[in-house]
Amino acid sequence: MTPVSKQQALTLVCEVRSESQRALRAELSLLASALEEAFRSLPSLHFARFVVIPARAASEELVLELGFEGALEPLLVALWAIAGGYLIRVFRYCHSTELPADGRSFSRFCARHARRADAAFAAHDGLSVAVIHNDVALDRLLQAELDRAVEAEAVAEHGPLEIATTLQSRARANHGTWLGSVGREQQRRDPLAPVRGRLAEVLLSLLVLPLLAFGQALSGLFRRTRVPVGEGADSLLLREQGPCAQLLRLKPGRSRLRVVRLLLWLIHGWVGQRASGLGPALSHVHSARWLILEGSRLLFLAHTDLGPGALLPRRSAWERRLSALIWLQAEGFPSGLRAVLGGDRREAALREWLRRSLLPTAFWYTAYPGLSVSEIERNHRVRELLGRNIDRERALELCALL
Repeated sequence: MTPVSKQQALTLVCEVRSESQRALRAELSLLASALEEAFRSLPSLHFARFVVIPARAASEELVLELGFEGALEPLLVALWAIAGGYLIRVFRYCHSTELPADGRSFSRFCARHARRADAAFAAHDGLSVAVIHNDVALDRLLQAELDRAVEAEAVAEHGPLEIATTLQSRARANHGTWLGSVGREQQRRDPLAPVRGRLAEVLLSLLVLPLLAFGQALSGLFRRTRVPVGEGADSLLLREQGPCAQLLRLKPGRSRLRVVRLLLWLIHGWVGQRASGLGPALSHVHSARWLILEGSRLLFLAHTDLGPGALLPRRSAWERRLSALIWLQAEGFPSGLRAVLGGDRREAALREWLRRSLLPTAFWYTAYPGLSVSEIERNHRVRELLGRNIDRERALELCALL
């Protein structure tokens, strides 16, 4: 088991031959089960997805994203050994001067089509797939011990310290689980993060927040009763844990592109500094990546616990303001005085605009389905507590978590 592991992602963008677009979708649907089984055999792979971007001119684009831990080259070698035949069947529909034929040419293919993210976030950075699975097994063990040994009326008699020490001894006796601390705080050291954070705060407070506050005030004055989330057409945006992909076309002008790059630079520093998966910001997002593609397009790829429609009202104030700043640079975003005064009409327009910008995911794999961000973080904290000397304060925290 690798306790500490840096998480990163690889994103490939390949142009699809115009005559092969329908065949590509059929191939991905046909290979879904085989690809999922192959990806499950890769112990360092957190998630994977295929997304087809609609035609910009004459051709569509195929996006392959891999979220993994450790070094890239060993992953590509293992990926080709396990799923190389399936990948050839997928990439044969793409334009490329050299389709992969072996592991070495696959590495060159990935280097040629890789796209660097302009901003990225990983809630579980520092936690390997093996550790996350270990924490799930540990939680099941503890819950079984509680159900078997601690009756509801006996909790007050035993006390939290006795319960915690008993659970710790049971966990230590089980050789199938690992206890200890990962030390994730040492994983990410960005010397520019404080500068980004301060610049973002100054920019938002001096230039943007008064305007947003004014707009929110006007919207509140004219707002009528909202349609509850999950009713009507909005229910199409609600689902459980899974992928979220959004494609925005930026408004013309180099200044717009510069603004978006600056905002993404600020977001990259801000989420790395503040949203390590433990705070309220981005609390439903496992991972997220923003990429500026050719043709002034912004691609957003995320793995979330909630559908995009449910994420809208649950975002923190900072998330709402930063996303609004980016969305204002995109074509079709409902803004302006009429939209602000519209109240619930603006809300409906925003949801409809969001729905049009979303991309369907052709294939999706995750190494820990059914686990939310909060559950992974809770299991992580329980393991850390059990790996230390238990005092009364830690015993109270452990019992509260369980």
